[in-house]
Order: sequence, then C-alpha cells, then structure tokens
Amino acid sequence: MKTSPTALVGLKEICAYARMSAPRVKIAIQEYGFPARQIIGTEWQSDMQLVDEWRRERIGRGAT
Repeated sequence: MKTSPTALVGLKEICAYARMSAPRVKIAIQEYGFPARQIIGTEWQSDMQLVDEWRRERIGRGAT
C-alpha cells in the first residue's frame, strides 16, 4: 500500500521510475547513496521526490 502519491513500493517500481536495472539500483544504494531501502524481506521502498533530488545532486557534481 502506498503512503503518499510519490511513494515507490517494490524494487520493480523503483527500477522503472529510476530507469535502472535491479543490480544497478542495488549498487547505487550501496555506493552512491541512492534513496531506496529494503524494509522487510524482499519489500523495497523509495520516493519519487527523493530519487529526483538524488539525480539533481549527482548531475550537479558531474557524476553519471
């Protein structure tokens, strides 16, 4: 169940919004502070606004 209109629930939804594969999202979480987390077992959560902010920050630093 989504808690806000910008919530991303599930790794598949997060990957689709971020336009990244699941392995790439997991690497981005560990190495680059991508704003997503595994909360219970295989349940993942993130937020569109946080992903957008993360992207803007990375672009501002010249990161890919």
